[in-house]
Amino acid sequence: MITNSIPLCQSSFQEEEKLQLSDMTGLDIKQINNWFINQRKRHWKPSEDMRFSILEGVSSTGIAGPL
Repeated sequence: MITNSIPLCQSSFQEEEKLQLSDMTGLDIKQINNWFINQRKRHWKPSEDMRFSILEGVSSTGIAGPL
């Protein structure tokens, strides 16, 4: 687990920073990239507008209840 002062929510790291992380952790660049992709997916939350548009789409199609 990476527990230093590098912000986890930053969406794109510079290649030099990825190389530093690779050196520090022993992971290769592909693993570093995948880790950040997975973190964004885990912590992504839709905006209020997106939530309402999704709900409107479901109600207009006649689908009742959660998908």
